Order: sequence, then C-alpha cells, then structure tokens
Amino acid sequence: MYGGDVWSTEKNAAKSLRISAPWCTPAAAKGAKAIAIAALLYVVSPIDAIPDVIPILGLIDDAGIVGLAIKLLMEEIKKRENKQ
Repeated sequence: MYGGDVWSTEKNAAKSLRISAPWCTPAAAKGAKAIAIAALLYVVSPIDAIPDVIPILGLIDDAGIVGLAIKLLMEEIKKRENKQ
C-alpha cells in the first residue's frame, strides 16, 4: 500500500514539473501567472478570510484557494494546448 502512494507522489511531482516548465517562458499568459502568484500570496499571508489560528477551518480556506487556483491554471493550460 505504501509503495503505491510513493509511486503516485513521484508521478505527480514529475507531472507538475512538466506543467510548470511552460510558465517560465515570457509567452506564458500574464493572467495565469497572476492567479498563481495571488494564490501563493493568500496562502502565506497572515491576513485570511478565516485566520489560520482557528483549527481546521483556518486551513480549509487556504486549501480552497489553492484548489481553485489549480483548477483555473489547468483550464488555462488546456486552452493553450488546444491552440497549439
């Protein structure tokens, strides 16, 4: 069971590296970069909709923002792949 989880993690890490490479180019969409930066700033910022000091709930809003950002970025990647 544990070996499968490690394999999944390695595959996901490799996939994320493949996905992140196009974002390093100047041609990458500025809106997509803004989404990624805004999500990162929200997660590391001490000012949240629900403060992180509240157990569980404080982390759920951060997880929701990260999930939303990933969804939006994946949609942007699919749009770019369809154009090419």
